[in-house]
Amino acid sequence: MRFLASDMLTGESRFARLIEAAPVAIFVRDREGRQIYSNEHFSRLSGISTEAAFGFGWRDVVHPDDLPRYDVALGQAGERDGEVQLDVRRRRPDGYFAWMRVTLQRINEPVGTFGVVGTVVDIDELMQLGQAVSESRERFHFLAEAMPQLVWSGASDGTIDYLNRRFIEYTGWTAERLAAESVPGIVHPEDRERTVRAWRESLSQGSEYEVEYRLRRASDGAYRWFIARAVPMRDESGKIVQWIGTATDVDAQRRSYENLQFA
Repeated sequence: MRFLASDMLTGESRFARLIEAAPVAIFVRDREGRQIYSNEHFSRLSGISTEAAFGFGWRDVVHPDDLPRYDVALGQAGERDGEVQLDVRRRRPDGYFAWMRVTLQRINEPVGTFGVVGTVVDIDELMQLGQAVSESRERFHFLAEAMPQLVWSGASDGTIDYLNRRFIEYTGWTAERLAAESVPGIVHPEDRERTVRAWRESLSQGSEYEVEYRLRRASDGAYRWFIARAVPMRDESGKIVQWIGTATDVDAQRRSYENLQFA
């Protein structure tokens, strides 16, 4: 990954421009944990400039209680191939510490390990929904109806049992209709196979679900890009009792990214 470690950091390649336009926060840190690159979305998510995040400045936006776990994850990512993922609280520009998912992966060079590349995704709303479910169904519905995302919930086997008003208005579908279709007709035909595959994998493994797809808008038939995420809710014994999911409109970011790819 020498290209990532050099061309991206110089900002002179098309790849660098793509990274800057990506709808997700991206950063690169060296073997000692010093941040040497972050894209614009990283700054928007944390409210600190690229320069302020350099070196160990990125640590200032991580909740102090979560830093030890973060350091362990960085060490693990630097020692093995494959992704290392953790959820930590990071400070937003308004000062609120929101739950965010950090994914880390080692960057290998011919002479050794360069460091790690990582992404950050805000999952605070999804975490709040999960907490609301554990407290009461009424509170969950109240929170779900107030959220700007499309929100849904499902039984332990994944059968959809609730859609918030925004979901129904956007798609024109009810929970009953969605539950009855194994391959949702509201998903773009080109995206259906991988969407269903990812969902089945999450159900069989009891793992978190994340996929990007295009959803058809009922009002005009147009397709817009969404990023869908879902987490399994478990009881005290670890058994899955429910699934909670959201779909967030990322169409503008996605199309900006695609325009750069083909520029």
